[in-house]
Amino acid sequence: SGNISDRGREVAGPSSLHNKKPMKPGGYIMGLPGRSGALAKSAPGDIISITSEEWENVAEEVDGSELSLFVDVAETEEDYERTEALLCGAIKMLKASRAKPDVPHCFHLMVLAKLKPSMFSRSMLVTDALCSLLRRDHSMAFKTKSNPSVAVMAASILLIAYQEDRCWPEQFIRAFIDDSLGERVWVDMAECKGFVDNIITAFKTRLPPKSFLFPDMAMSSRPDCPSPPISTCSGGGESGDGDSEMSLECKESLDVAVCHRYSTIAHRVEELVMETVHNQFSLRHQNVDSVARNFIRFLSSVTGLMEVRKIVSTKLESWLQSPKLQRPATELLMSLCMNCNTHSATDVETIGHIIRFRIKHKPLLNQYMACLKELLGAHPDNIKTAIKNTIYNELSNARNPSNMPILAVIFQFAPEHSAITLAEEFLELFCNKEDFHRALRILFREIVRGLRHDMLFQKFCQGLMSSETKDTVRDSPEICERMYFGVTDIIVMVMFVAISPTVRESATLMFRGEHRDLEPVRRYQDLVASIQQDAMYWMHKTVPKMYGPSKDDYVRALHKLLMMDPPDTYAVKDNYPAENDRPLFVKLASEVPLKQETLMRLLMIAVTKDQWVKPQDLIELVDKLIKRATSLHMEDVEVLHIDDTKIIDLIFNLSLYIPPENAHFPPGYRPPKMAITTSYWKAWTMLLLVTAHNPGVFGQLAWESYPTLRMMMEMCITNSFIFPLPTLLGLGEKAEDVINQEHLLVAKDKDVILELEEYLAGKSITEQNSLLVSQTMSMDYHGAARKPPPAIMEQLKSLNSTHRIGHLLCRSRNPDFLLDIITRQGTSQSMPWLAELVQSHENAFSMLPVQCLCVCLNLGHEGEAELTDQTWLLKHLKDLPGFQQV
Repeated sequence: SGNISDRGREVAGPSSLHNKKPMKPGGYIMGLPGRSGALAKSAPGDIISITSEEWENVAEEVDGSELSLFVDVAETEEDYERTEALLCGAIKMLKASRAKPDVPHCFHLMVLAKLKPSMFSRSMLVTDALCSLLRRDHSMAFKTKSNPSVAVMAASILLIAYQEDRCWPEQFIRAFIDDSLGERVWVDMAECKGFVDNIITAFKTRLPPKSFLFPDMAMSSRPDCPSPPISTCSGGGESGDGDSEMSLECKESLDVAVCHRYSTIAHRVEELVMETVHNQFSLRHQNVDSVARNFIRFLSSVTGLMEVRKIVSTKLESWLQSPKLQRPATELLMSLCMNCNTHSATDVETIGHIIRFRIKHKPLLNQYMACLKELLGAHPDNIKTAIKNTIYNELSNARNPSNMPILAVIFQFAPEHSAITLAEEFLELFCNKEDFHRALRILFREIVRGLRHDMLFQKFCQGLMSSETKDTVRDSPEICERMYFGVTDIIVMVMFVAISPTVRESATLMFRGEHRDLEPVRRYQDLVASIQQDAMYWMHKTVPKMYGPSKDDYVRALHKLLMMDPPDTYAVKDNYPAENDRPLFVKLASEVPLKQETLMRLLMIAVTKDQWVKPQDLIELVDKLIKRATSLHMEDVEVLHIDDTKIIDLIFNLSLYIPPENAHFPPGYRPPKMAITTSYWKAWTMLLLVTAHNPGVFGQLAWESYPTLRMMMEMCITNSFIFPLPTLLGLGEKAEDVINQEHLLVAKDKDVILELEEYLAGKSITEQNSLLVSQTMSMDYHGAARKPPPAIMEQLKSLNSTHRIGHLLCRSRNPDFLLDIITRQGTSQSMPWLAELVQSHENAFSMLPVQCLCVCLNLGHEGEAELTDQTWLLKHLKDLPGFQQV
């Protein structure tokens, strides 16, 4: 051996190991035949069975300080069997002294691995020898703690040797399982993270980051079976410094990519894991506390396997309740939740088990909720599954006390998706043969209470009004009818449930006249208006095709959704809202702005082919809605914002008289365009209110193209409800001339109507026996201004007082209606209405044009205004910029 040593010293050098010579054919290397050809590197998927004696039998032990020299000589001579024997010998020596390893010996092995890693990967004997260092030495006393230094070094060498290989040996999996179930000597070491992470790719497990785990559990302050501390060891009489050097060498980071190393033997890996799991459960089936903590931690690393998740989900609840197992069980729960990412039938079943966990302790419940968030983010469909399981559990007899906190976490995680999904589950329950209507009302209120009203109510309603339907709804008229009424009722109830304590308190103060903090009320009013807007689209587009209700049911639903019914009708099902709250709730939900889309959809319902609502009934409904909305005196909110002038034609279409379809007219005769009188004047009243609230859009159009509407506007501005209106008389025109023209138009209407009625009746018709003369008139809304009936005059006068129509029109500066009236009349004519108008705006002179104030001041000198009014008016004019120059 001395000659060999001398020769090694002569030829060996630090750089000689870098020289790569071609390998001899037939030499014992990976995949080539040799003396241990049966042990050559097998194809992926082959089951490798190597006993420890085989590599120990070929081992050749040399002094650690000369290992590099002997290996160098063997490599130079391409004697790869000798290299294999030397490496096995070195590993055998380490295994024998793993409690106090020889530091230089370890150092030489690490240097060899870094310089030429292929020496360790080309022979399965060497690989198996290193794997033996990763497994527990069963010859040691049971209580003795293993020194992790040798295992960490072996893991580092294997990682260096196999970092370029895409397929790793099965021995690594077995070693990992062995250590995971045992003392966890190296699987938890930071120095082995790269090696362990690559092994865990075999299980397809997403491991939670350290920050996701729960180290500070209130229930358990004792660490769970930690890896034994690295004891200071010395070899060859050296001090602990050598161990420090080896630790530094082992801790040197390797930039190794984590990728799938076992994709070709995935089925075999799953078999191996499941065999281990079943074996562990068969050994420890007596009680909960007999389950080893390290077994639970092992399960955390293999939850990427679907069958593991299925088994674990049935056992985990009892482990969470055990004080000894809470910490590893919580980490397992986190891993389980993060890996439910396939939404297969197995994962759906797993989620069902997780949702049904009954957690009692508050700290554990908080951690359970944190895990639940990861479950929701693992797959997009997990949210729907979680909500479904929670809802069905809440409706069952075995209610979980954690249901409402679970729903709160789900809604916090994905507010919009959760609201729509909850609505879909409600629709599914409505399709059930059993009637869940009352139960769903109660459940929804409980959910909102649990969420503290932090819910997207409009999205929930949109989900209820979905156009997608199941075949069971179409095939069963009973279910279809129940679903239609149920959805309508839930939407209405949402408007009441959305009244939070904050909104209620603010509304109570507002109705008392204390306008302090109106923001909560304004947000609520906008919410209800938006829900009604969506509901009208649903009634117009979806309901006729999907549910096909009777026309009476359709009209009832319209009135209910628009809050037009008496308060008590909304509490028939389960006395909600309560009797004390009912007036406030209904008042708050009904007194909301009217959106343009809501109004337009309502008007378009009348022109549908099936005509679900009679035009006269619909114009009555629209008239009430517009009057209700415009009666709200809210300076900070537009109660009726309309910017589409098509609404004019839609409103007048509701007042159109349509002859019977079976009517026969003589050739060449075209029936005149007639309007139903009461509906016709309702249309003008509605357009007056629309114009007053949207003068910038409709003002100029009404002033120039609709004489009747202009007349009604001037009546409200001047507060003079007589016909003809003096301010509308042209130069030299007399009131008698206008009245005579109106008589001629009335007579012409009678002649046209009688002619039409004769054709319809097929006999002679006179004014005395006519049915249409008193009910219809010509439809010419661009023609001359017509005289409103006395009832309409009284209604205009009342509306001008309650709805402040004249006040709103006077405020408009573009167009400036008031200035136009004054300019047309001139200062020579008497204008008593102007003084009255200025007096009514005493505290808001800035709303009126300067010319109007000047004219009124001039009239005041003639005794038509009191001195105090003149004083206030003059003071306001002096404060205007540029008044002194004028």
